[in-house]
Amino acid sequence: MVSQALPLTTDFGLNHNLGGIKGLWDKGKVAIVQGVGYPNPTFSALRIDPDLGDRDPTRRQVDGWLGRTLAKAYDSNGHPLTGCACGATDVPGALRDLQATMTVIQNQKTFGFTGGSEVETAVGALYKGTPGIYGALFDTAIATANETIATLRTSSTSYQPMADYSDKGQARLLLEEPAGAALQLAAELIVTAPG
Repeated sequence: MVSQALPLTTDFGLNHNLGGIKGLWDKGKVAIVQGVGYPNPTFSALRIDPDLGDRDPTRRQVDGWLGRTLAKAYDSNGHPLTGCACGATDVPGALRDLQATMTVIQNQKTFGFTGGSEVETAVGALYKGTPGIYGALFDTAIATANETIATLRTSSTSYQPMADYSDKGQARLLLEEPAGAALQLAAELIVTAPG
């Protein structure tokens, strides 16, 4: 109902259940972008995420716009956490790019070698001493995986939230939800990232 809307301006308001966002709006900590869309929309709820994520509703490009941006501007060292899909099981369309290094992390607590350190040791023993480019590629892959796992563990233990929440119980419940956990991981990686 319009009468229950929380007014932002004389013309716009928020759903009455979004009091927390309204409070942030009042403090100048939230911005709202109006009129976001693209030409010739399909009006399909099933198509909107891929269309906006790829920024190419015509499907002429395979790569996503964020993936292309990372490959061109930020991925020169190939660090595995430069582009990271937090809380996902696959690379989202917007992050796809064959030239960019992407990491997909559904849960940072379980991220690592399937089977644990025993599998890592066994695979290392299998490829140890492999000559030439294949040995070098394997060594690089293992070193990158280990660096990523170490970074995730460090960021998780050294992260301190920059905000103080008045309702800590509600904040804890939100972090138990998949979207909340993904946002927590993103915050940890951003705040604790080196340089």
